Amino acid sequence: MDIPSTKTESLIKERPEFPPLQRWGSLVLLLAISGGAVGWLFSRHLSQGTPSVAVVTPVAVKTAIATQQPIAANRTLTGTVESAEIVTLTSRVMGQIRQLTVREGDVVQAGQRIAEIDVRDIQAQQQQATAAIPQAQSAVSIAQSAHLTAQAQKSQAQARVQEAQAQLTEAQAELADAQLHQNGWPC
Repeated sequence: MDIPSTKTESLIKERPEFPPLQRWGSLVLLLAISGGAVGWLFSRHLSQGTPSVAVVTPVAVKTAIATQQPIAANRTLTGTVESAEIVTLTSRVMGQIRQLTVREGDVVQAGQRIAEIDVRDIQAQQQQATAAIPQAQSAVSIAQSAHLTAQAQKSQAQARVQEAQAQLTEAQAELADAQLHQNGWPC
């Protein structure tokens, strides 16, 4: 057995030998961890940043107490004007507007005429409907006549049915009499 002469020699001999692949893997892992730590510190340093000095130019400001004063009549202002009320306009008939009797912004009263609708299409529809009335009346007359004819034919048919039933009853009575005579019953 070898006896180590110094402590250093004993430490060297006790250290295990790692294969070369394991040594390289450990070295790469150590470098990756070190690089990540340096990157993290650098990004923290950048995010905190160094305070920059902004140059502020003073602006002259005039202050005053608000008071009520007249204003010039010819002021140009920007903005949006909205009505306090919204009104929906409708017409009883559909058609194209022939004439507007008011302009945007005019004050109007309830019931005031604000537009005229072109009634030529409506008049044409009225004329067609008026022309169709005699044809419809004629069709009603024909239908009524056919109804009356059908009722008369029904009455005639009912009378024929009653007559046929009476003839049937009479024939049945004659048959009954004939059967009685045939069986030898005297009349």
